[in-house]
Amino acid sequence: MNKIENKTNLFKKGIPSIFGYSLNNSVIFNKKDARFPFLRLKEWDFYQITSEKFSFYAIIAHVSYATSINCTLFDFETKKTFYVGKLLPFKKVKLETNPNENSEVIFKSKNYTMTFIKENKIRKILMKANDKQFGDCEVDITLKETLDDSILVSTPFIKKKHFYLNNKNCLMIASGHVKFGNMVYEFKENENFGLLDWGRGVLPFSHEWVWGNGSGIVNGKYFGFNIGKFGNNENGTENIFFYDNKSYKLNYVNIKFNKNNYMDEWEYESDDGSFKFKMTPTYDNFTKTKLLWVNNSCHQIFGKFNGYIIVDNKKIEIKDFYAFTENAHNRW
Repeated sequence: MNKIENKTNLFKKGIPSIFGYSLNNSVIFNKKDARFPFLRLKEWDFYQITSEKFSFYAIIAHVSYATSINCTLFDFETKKTFYVGKLLPFKKVKLETNPNENSEVIFKSKNYTMTFIKENKIRKILMKANDKQFGDCEVDITLKETLDDSILVSTPFIKKKHFYLNNKNCLMIASGHVKFGNMVYEFKENENFGLLDWGRGVLPFSHEWVWGNGSGIVNGKYFGFNIGKFGNNENGTENIFFYDNKSYKLNYVNIKFNKNNYMDEWEYESDDGSFKFKMTPTYDNFTKTKLLWVNNSCHQIFGKFNGYIIVDNKKIEIKDFYAFTENAHNRW
């Protein structure tokens, strides 16, 4: 594994050339120096906040030929989904090149405004819309970062111009509310936690990934994890867990699941034995998009994790920890 600790440009002579992982965002996305294949660059800022009752997403993203700006909440108990968003042709929003620098990303239209703000350790998700289905909609969420570290991975693929630069930042304390017409969902500190999935890449047209993430409180201490597999991970993986404000980097995590029945039990075990869990699924948030040449599907499975982590040679049992893992198949 290649740990990148010093600031390094991702692109050299226009080609992605530095691959590995970093805990301090050392890879510089020097976008102006890159040589991208026409309409192949994908960029997204994706926030998610999850509880055992509902899960909320906010995303500003583009795939060069289309831009998506939306907020989505699905209620596990009522099985209702609330979606307010825009899908627009070509790139409409300028996204930043560093996930941890102070920034403001804004989309404005006549009946829809969305803003992502990053200021030091505070992030804000703001949205106002007049929706045909729900009427007045509003999002006002504050996320407080609790960690000094996050996991950034620079991943290669077979073609030399393909790459994936991804930062995952979890264990952010959420507060605020989401309003869809008459329906209001509240977020409370130390009950709800958020994550940021920040992605920039030129990806193979057809690809698959597995990704899991969770945040919460265990034994009165903050516990969170990020695990996954995508592309060639010989240089670095996104696997890591956090406990009591410390980071514990993992190399490989074996994730076992049944693609014929995603509601079967899932199993997870790191190669060093310090992270071992089973998940009992409670909800499959299945999404599918098929339009022209685009054919994407994703099973995001929420459930209760039971198992343990090992910290300083001490086994820490973790019971009924609510988190998710997803399996996505994309052609886009």
